[in-house]
Parts: sequence; structure tokens; C-alpha cells
Amino acid sequence: MLKDECLSIKTYLESEKMIIKIKDTGVGMTEKTKEKIFNKYYTTKAGGTGLGLAVCKKIIEDHKGRIHIESERGKGSEFIVELPTNERWTARKLIG
Repeated sequence: MLKDECLSIKTYLESEKMIIKIKDTGVGMTEKTKEKIFNKYYTTKAGGTGLGLAVCKKIIEDHKGRIHIESERGKGSEFIVELPTNERWTARKLIG
């Protein structure tokens, strides 16, 4: 991360889903990168393998969830993870 970048993480329950939002104030992504970011072996990092986000997406989907990204050049990126909750879960169980 750059010196002035900030990272925030928010979690909350919405309907029957757990929402996790991970947001940064970095440089954002191009449309091309947003379209390919979850593809195996696609990387924008020198020395990167391009497997990290592809594996994350597969794990989330295996749990019947979804992940998507909102990003704008110059304004940063936000990854949004949605996971279904078990109806027996309560906010108290999720916190504690």
C-alpha cells in the first residue's frame, strides 16, 4: 500500500446474507482489470501468480456465496463478499 492509502473492512447481516466489504483508497482499476481480476493466472503484480483472487472466488462460490468488485480509477476499489447465513445463526453467534 502507498503511504496515504487507507483500508476499511465492514461486516453486517442483510436479510439472510452476511456481507463483507473490503475497501481501499488506492488508484482503482481499469475496466479491463475489473473484467479479468478473478481469472486464473491474471495478475497486475510483478512476480504475482494470479491465483489469489481466483481461489478466493472459488471458495466463496463453494459456500453458495458471491464476490464482486466496484472500482473507479483514482478512487480506489471495494470487494463485496456475500455469504448466505444459516437460519440458526444470530448476530450474537456471529460476533461471539
